[in-house]
Amino acid sequence: MAYPRTLADLIDVAVACDPERTALIDRHGEWSYAELDRRASQVANGLIAHGVGPGQRVAVLIGNESRFVEALLGTWRAGAVAVLANTRLMPAQVADQVADSQAGVVLASTELTGAAAAVAARTDGTRIFLGDKYDAWRESHPTARPAVEVAPDDVGMQPYTSGSTGTPKGVLLTHRGQLHNARVVAQVDMIAEDDRALVSAPIFHANAMAGAVLPFLVAGGSVVILPRFEVEDVAAAIARHRCTFMTGVPSMYAALLSAGAFEWHDMSSLRFVACGSAPVTRELLEWLESVVPGVIVMEGYGLTEGGPVVTESPRFGLRRLGSIGLPLPGVQVLLRRVDGEEAGVGEVGEILVRSPGMAVGYHGNPEKFAARITADRWLRTGDLAHADADGYLYFHGRMDDMMNVGGENVYPQTVEALIRQYPGVAEVAVVAAAHATKGQVPVAFVVAKPAAMVDPGQVKQFCLENGPAFAHPRRVVMVDQLPVSAIGKLDRQRLTVMAAAEAGLT
Repeated sequence: MAYPRTLADLIDVAVACDPERTALIDRHGEWSYAELDRRASQVANGLIAHGVGPGQRVAVLIGNESRFVEALLGTWRAGAVAVLANTRLMPAQVADQVADSQAGVVLASTELTGAAAAVAARTDGTRIFLGDKYDAWRESHPTARPAVEVAPDDVGMQPYTSGSTGTPKGVLLTHRGQLHNARVVAQVDMIAEDDRALVSAPIFHANAMAGAVLPFLVAGGSVVILPRFEVEDVAAAIARHRCTFMTGVPSMYAALLSAGAFEWHDMSSLRFVACGSAPVTRELLEWLESVVPGVIVMEGYGLTEGGPVVTESPRFGLRRLGSIGLPLPGVQVLLRRVDGEEAGVGEVGEILVRSPGMAVGYHGNPEKFAARITADRWLRTGDLAHADADGYLYFHGRMDDMMNVGGENVYPQTVEALIRQYPGVAEVAVVAAAHATKGQVPVAFVVAKPAAMVDPGQVKQFCLENGPAFAHPRRVVMVDQLPVSAIGKLDRQRLTVMAAAEAGLT
């Protein structure tokens, strides 16, 4: 048994050591590592039979289910590059990403027929294996693993960025880099063979893929996959399958807690949970740890181009609630001020990253990627943070979100943290709006707790009395809920449009 060198070898150790151990569970059934191994090789042989060779693109348009994982493994075993389009977008947008990737084959599930049809209409010669036809196609090919040479530095994955700062870009990630990321996440999280992850976030996204699927499979654990996040389904699945781990975004945990899910389902099997992809409040973390005795909440930070996972708070040892943690083993992080100097303790600076998992480029756009690499070979993330004396990092949002209010830098998260202290506030988001004399000013969107009465004027006065005057929100807008993107992130672009409509800012 050779030690895994590429993502094509991801499950080789588990297959050799305990082939009948459960690898995947979804709504269709349960699959052992041996069965996943056979199915992945069938996919690989099917792709090769249709002319797919090393370096060619295969788009995986499959929802949250075991077929996604077998298609991914099969693509790697054929030596091809797995294109992970954002299947939560509109069909035409999915087709744009697949067309950009130049994928010659699309593996699509039944629920994504609209996206597959849009792809077929946009591309010439693209072969699509769809739904039940996909199963029949896979089963018609041999289960023996094909003898295809895959090199560690070959590109293995091409996910697409969320597009929050422009047109989505195909990110080129190598086998070596992603295998390294999976291993170190498994080590830092101390994933054991009896650990079982619950995944309900979009499986194509780094939160689920890099935070759970890859590290659990390389460690020989099990992954329970749900089609989507629904409070009842998640709670029931954790109780039924005795999941020890869950990964998700803050809004998922807030929904579970608000609905009382931990009270009417036995989720005591949870040992540790990961929360990332968006800023998380200290109040939410403390609430979660108080409701689930003994559970450890691990915060983290990452980006598709940078690892994807860059930092995590440790599962054991010194912990800092509200911190995104420490750099993973083998990962370097530098905080650089706007003047180009390294930020000191407590100073806010841009997060720069060096990591074995770093992207090697953008598909078809090398100039765009090169612009993000500094002369001394650091990746500029565009995100802001500060470090404490122990090296723990604290996220401050994106540089694009920072506003200059009459010459003073204001970070939305700082204003949001202050507003959360006001009684009755459940959620808050702060964005910039143009101002005639100040240049930019903060506008706050606030969601009140159930049955709470929150007066916008009093929130504004609270900020004036408890924070710097220049940073107080010039308008507080009460909303029923904050808008989120297809992957559950706060949609700041939409809020910025809403803020621009607020007239008479003073």
